[in-house]
Amino acid sequence: MKIAITSNLRTEEIEEQAEFDSQDTIDFMTKNLEELGHQVKFIDLTHPLVGVIQDLIDYKPDLIFNTSEGTKGKYRESFWPGIFEELGLLYTGSDPFTLALSLDKNLTKQLVAKHGVPTPQAEMVYPGFIPDLSHLHFPIIAKPNYEGSSKGITQDSVIEDLETLQKRLPDILKKYPDGILVEEYIFGKDITVPFLENLVDPILDVVEYIVDPEFLKTRRYQIYDYEMKNNFYDSVDIQIANLTDDLKQQIKVAAQKVIKSLNCRDLGRMDFRLTPDGKIYFLEINCLPYLDEGVSLYLSAAKQGLSHKDVFNHIIQSAMKRAK
Repeated sequence: MKIAITSNLRTEEIEEQAEFDSQDTIDFMTKNLEELGHQVKFIDLTHPLVGVIQDLIDYKPDLIFNTSEGTKGKYRESFWPGIFEELGLLYTGSDPFTLALSLDKNLTKQLVAKHGVPTPQAEMVYPGFIPDLSHLHFPIIAKPNYEGSSKGITQDSVIEDLETLQKRLPDILKKYPDGILVEEYIFGKDITVPFLENLVDPILDVVEYIVDPEFLKTRRYQIYDYEMKNNFYDSVDIQIANLTDDLKQQIKVAAQKVIKSLNCRDLGRMDFRLTPDGKIYFLEINCLPYLDEGVSLYLSAAKQGLSHKDVFNHIIQSAMKRAK
């Protein structure tokens, strides 16, 4: 089968390209797809629109393996899948609507909460519109609402009182004018749940982030912020979560509700916060997760005896079920 890998290639280690795929990731995906017997071509979607469309038309792929994050706007992830649909090209991953919705942390939280999944209390703040925030329990964490890959998240994003928040909001909104999600900070550990739709049980095993205790001493708050993710990743290890079967089942049930409420398809990853007393809070979902070697998806899949190639094959088979 002819497969086109479509992505945005990271050319600089800067925050503006934090969501893009590195050349190593592109090579890793290409290797696994070729070992499955497919003909593979990488098409960088950061290039001019007309040229990219012509490349797609000329190549005539049977399937697009899409990991493009897009480059501009609040709903950038949905741009290229919309183009693929206009061109009549089959692609992996969620549709444009779901990608747009899931990039909006606030709307996603509201929808998930209506399906009975706990999520921290929060308010949206925009330039010129700052609602009453006094009802929130501090500390809070101020997140850019439409960013991924921990962009805009630092140790200073956790704010301990209303007065400090009110002083800092103008500067934060100046940098992220599309809106800031002011969310109650949940003390606990970060856990993540991968999703692979083509499996009989698509909700994979729960994974937790284990941070080097010595490194933690240098941080005020245990959050997987931009600096840790990009500069101190050696201080973080991912492991199958050491939790009771009952607690894991509760988390997986919550994850299934999240998937169904957003209609995420083929693959995904959900992030939760787990308190010391076992309470689960949904934070966000990534319907277009990284596929570079070493991510939680492969770790959880390996627990079920699946190799990297198996993961790629399941993503392909899931997408192919939509072929007309």
